[in-house]
Amino acid sequence: KAVVVLPPDVRARAVRDYSFGTLGLSRLISIIDPQNFASARVAEKTGLRFEKDAVFHDINVKIYSISRTAGG
Repeated sequence: KAVVVLPPDVRARAVRDYSFGTLGLSRLISIIDPQNFASARVAEKTGLRFEKDAVFHDINVKIYSISRTAGG
C-alpha cells in the first residue's frame, strides 16, 4: 500500500472545508501555543486570523478563527 502524506496546510484546509460544507459549522477556532510559530502559520495559510491572546486551562494561548463567510 502507498501512503500519501499531505502537508499540514492541505490537511487543515480539508478540515476547514469539511467543517463548513459537510458539517455546516459557521465558525472554527484554533487554540495555539504562542511559541508554536509553525501552527500559527498553518492557521493563517488556511484563512484563520489572529483573534486574541487568552488563557486556556491555565496556559497562555493564541486564538485564531475563521467564519464561514470569510473563507468557507
